[in-house]
Amino acid sequence: KQWYQRRVRGTMLEFYEGREKVVRARYHRGSALLTVPRECWEKLLKEADCEIISEIEGEQVRAFLLSESSLFVWSNHLILKTCGTTTPLSLIRSLEKTGLQGISYQHGAFLRPHEQQHGYRTYAEVKKEVLETSLDLKTPVLVQDNIFADGSMEFQSSSTLPYRGASFLDVKISNIAHDCLYNAASSKEHLTKMFCRMFPGTWSVDIHHFEPCGFSLNAISFTGEKYATIHVTPEAKFSYASFETNDMNLLAREITFIVKLFVPGNMDIMMFWPDKSARKALLKKIMKRMSLQPGKSAGKKTQLFQFVKKT
Repeated sequence: KQWYQRRVRGTMLEFYEGREKVVRARYHRGSALLTVPRECWEKLLKEADCEIISEIEGEQVRAFLLSESSLFVWSNHLILKTCGTTTPLSLIRSLEKTGLQGISYQHGAFLRPHEQQHGYRTYAEVKKEVLETSLDLKTPVLVQDNIFADGSMEFQSSSTLPYRGASFLDVKISNIAHDCLYNAASSKEHLTKMFCRMFPGTWSVDIHHFEPCGFSLNAISFTGEKYATIHVTPEAKFSYASFETNDMNLLAREITFIVKLFVPGNMDIMMFWPDKSARKALLKKIMKRMSLQPGKSAGKKTQLFQFVKKT
């Protein structure tokens, strides 16, 4: 919130942690998360130290654009992505305490982990926070964790994996080329036009430009459960951008555009796709467009890739 207020005032920041913390929670069928009023979400998000800027709604999904990233809500599951020094697990602890099947939590490699709030700085703190959240919600506790070479972490606590029936692709970009940073920070209309062209007319798109720089986008399909979200922190010393979607063709189609736009020094792609044949087809499309190197597997249905620049 402090970051949001300073950006609203047009003040450049000495440092901001753009790398998101991501919470995914799944509830039993018959849950009614879509009926939760906005006022309730506003209260819950305040506890996580962020606030709602705007909202769009489709037939099967609601998307809240936040002061720090995004919240997507379906009838029986949600995704909360927050950056800065937010505390996203506090939202899950305050939400409905019945019907929860499981949660997962991930965050990237923070540039300054010591500046995060207690519970989000170290592996031990995060694991304890996930466990306490699970116990508080009376969820059967089965914690799986992965720590990757870059310092990013992943935890799961569930009776059935929260990813069941869900698919997503998550792209994380850092060390954006300087000229791309300048364009991202100075040409709002150009950035909006470039990103909006990615989505067909059957999608609703919500965009917010932060001052003096910074960009967030949520997109959802009018019908169905498809979503996409883009966040850009363009300041040169701590540049970062992310793109996540559950539309398997969207990223494969637009991956080259994303790379040409940002010219990243580093880029990681995390893919979760339960359908093996669909996953193979998607991999084939991505590999045709990029020079990718497989990273450490995060499970039988999850794969990480590292972008390698061609020399």
